[in-house]
Amino acid sequence: MSLFFPSSGSDGSIDLTVSGGSCYTYSWTGPGGPYSTEDLTGLSDGIYCVTVTDCYDTSCTTTLCITINCSCIVGCMDI
Repeated sequence: MSLFFPSSGSDGSIDLTVSGGSCYTYSWTGPGGPYSTEDLTGLSDGIYCVTVTDCYDTSCTTTLCITINCSCIVGCMDI
């Protein structure tokens, strides 16, 4: 996963990469949400949580939450 921390306003992004299968659904919550895409752009500070579900086995899910709080930090981070 790659994160871009906004310098101000709403220019942050989350680049999510999921592996181990071939079809997933994405359910995000957070400021301005809900969202249903793999990656998010135009983000402001806040807590963003995504639940990823395998299309073929809907009992196979995982959830991850990311906090963007970067009023003084600009840059990218891979996690």
